Amino acid sequence: MLKRILITIPLSLALIACSSDSGSDSVSGTMISNLPANTDPVTSNSSSGLTQKAINALAAVTGLNLSSWSDTSNWQASNSRAMCEVGQALKESLSEAMNPDKIKCYVGAIQASGGLSGINIEGGSDVYFKLTNFPENPSMEPRIKMKITRDSLDRINHFEMWSCFDHNGSNYVQSEYALQTIDANLAISSYSKHVGTYGSNSYGGASTVTGQLDSGFNWTSKSMTLQRYHSGSGSSHSQSLSVTQNSSSFIVSGYNAGSWGQDIFSNSFYAAVQGLNMSSPKSIALGDGSANYNLDWCFDSDSDDDCSDESGGNRHTSSTIDSWNGDTRENLGTASSGDYYSLVSSATVPPVSSVSAISFSGDEAWDCSATTFADVDLTNMENTSTALGQAFEACDNKYDFSDDSSGGHACDAAQ
Repeated sequence: MLKRILITIPLSLALIACSSDSGSDSVSGTMISNLPANTDPVTSNSSSGLTQKAINALAAVTGLNLSSWSDTSNWQASNSRAMCEVGQALKESLSEAMNPDKIKCYVGAIQASGGLSGINIEGGSDVYFKLTNFPENPSMEPRIKMKITRDSLDRINHFEMWSCFDHNGSNYVQSEYALQTIDANLAISSYSKHVGTYGSNSYGGASTVTGQLDSGFNWTSKSMTLQRYHSGSGSSHSQSLSVTQNSSSFIVSGYNAGSWGQDIFSNSFYAAVQGLNMSSPKSIALGDGSANYNLDWCFDSDSDDDCSDESGGNRHTSSTIDSWNGDTRENLGTASSGDYYSLVSSATVPPVSSVSAISFSGDEAWDCSATTFADVDLTNMENTSTALGQAFEACDNKYDFSDDSSGGHACDAAQ
């Protein structure tokens, strides 16, 4: 679990909506742990123009769960390549968006165990603390800076967070930044960045989630923009997506491009897909859908960084519109009979570009220093015989797609 916390999940987002131990942890009577998460469901269809009546009698019943999407056994040559690629990109984007949600869950566990006792984190000023006693590396002590304010109705209306990791024993480097605001009309904006390195490789991600809440702090509309990049020896990857989440569907527009070993790919699409079991990210399944797309993939058999000389099973290209049955994962015989065909057929497929290396600037940047840091003890983080360890495990189970099995890029099998 520690590896996922330190590399996959941005720690600076951990304290998105924490408050002090005073017992006043509320937003209009709502506990901090129940504040809206990026991956909470949307309660209405107003955000995308897609209404339930747009889904015809062919609508999928079970679909395929995103937690199983990357399992190669779920994808055969008869399956829809468009469905696979769209779902994989959406899964990766939701993983980016759920990072703050998972860390918020962790912090709820820390706070309940008294780990934040004595730290006044909602006084409207910058506060500083360090995370101590990681089970697998006690000498690692990430540093956190945070600022939280409340409005006149005692609602959290602003939080800002920075975090730094220790490199080589004394060289702290900023790894994350997060900002969330909720205005007086319950319009919400959540923004986050994270960067990292391992060996000669560098990576990063950014997400912006905006929308409207109702008086119960449920999403009534939600839009997401998500970017990810990876650069290193033998691989590169750029991904940029815009996602509109509806109560029972997603609209996804964007691209994936890059290389991994001898695989070279450049995929772009505008797609709409049915969503099932939308109450939490790990329960989401995708069903029927339609996609207007340009897909280009090859296995670079001669390692010349060129796909033009590859053919047969080493090359897949397609530029068209497909509609699919989400239960069988097979394309419909006639794309125009798909639920969302008319929506995607009139859309423009976005061009493939590249995501620049993500960095921090202006108010996003922190030099990792402070006069003093309060300690937050994580000794029992992985000990599931303790309440803290059990709570951390529950957070992993709710906000992590990493439990699926995969023998490679699953979509390579679907044609």
